[in-house]
Amino acid sequence: REEYINSFDYVLADVPCSGLGVVGSKPELKLRTEPSEYKELIKTQNEILDNAYQYVRKGGRIMYSTCTVNKDENDGVIEAFLERHRFATVVEKSLILPYNKNLVGFYYCIIEKQ
Repeated sequence: REEYINSFDYVLADVPCSGLGVVGSKPELKLRTEPSEYKELIKTQNEILDNAYQYVRKGGRIMYSTCTVNKDENDGVIEAFLERHRFATVVEKSLILPYNKNLVGFYYCIIEKQ
């Protein structure tokens, strides 16, 4: 919505992903996910992040998050985003790896609009 562009201090982009960080609790994901589908997911993730970013005001922050441990869906998306948006800087990022079947892995990156 155009009236919200450059309006928010914080925006959350919790994007659809391959879910590889939750395979321990959802093993059926291994059967459903084809590696060839990742390219389409990454395209969607980039589109969502670009769209969400336009709503953050200068000095505001956006949090990008996934429940995957796939580097292409995490750091890869952020690196491509930073190439497209030269006034964006990473404030913090983390990849949390699952260490048993009861825990999930996820990724987040906080980006500030300069």
